[in-house]
Amino acid sequence: MEKMMIQEPCCIENTLPRLLTKGETTVWQTNGDVTFDKVMKTVSYLAGNEIRVKVVTPTFTLRMAQVMAWMWRRGWLKRLDLLTKNAVGEDVMKTLGDEIAENGGYVVEHRNVKEGMVVIEGESATVIVIGDLLSEVDAGLRNYVTYWGTNKAKVEEMTTGAMAMMMTAAKKKEKARLASETRENGGSALDGDVEGGEAGEGAVDGGV
Repeated sequence: MEKMMIQEPCCIENTLPRLLTKGETTVWQTNGDVTFDKVMKTVSYLAGNEIRVKVVTPTFTLRMAQVMAWMWRRGWLKRLDLLTKNAVGEDVMKTLGDEIAENGGYVVEHRNVKEGMVVIEGESATVIVIGDLLSEVDAGLRNYVTYWGTNKAKVEEMTTGAMAMMMTAAKKKEKARLASETRENGGSALDGDVEGGEAGEGAVDGGV
């Protein structure tokens, strides 16, 4: 049965995991004072080790990037994909760009991104948080849905729209990259670029 309660920044690290142990899906609210760093600290460990994170949000800020960089330095984060509506800033790319590219991640844009989502895939489970991902406190009632479990059908149901946007943006960026290389190589793309690699690997600023 789904639960609904206000989560406070002082207590969410204890109260939200307890709710999740009572059911795969939990519905909760905040007063706009639970920020992205608090969300990540609260739920990321529930997925286990070797986590791969997808972040979908209209705007991804330097403060949010610093949270992910902190996780990378500790060896917890193995891959990060970003899908935003607004282009990420140069400060974000200076903080995360090398690590994202080295691990085959996406940094892409899609004009239809409206809602925040974090998908954390680890060795033991998948955690999904849907709702506003706040870089700073922004007073006002916020609604969230959180999933924790191993039900692949449920994960697909909750993420299919966002993941479709991410793949569309990544493929468009890859197509643009290949077209650019074709021009630079006098009209013929390198075979290895056409056949090899996952579409969008290391993609940066791919807008749709």
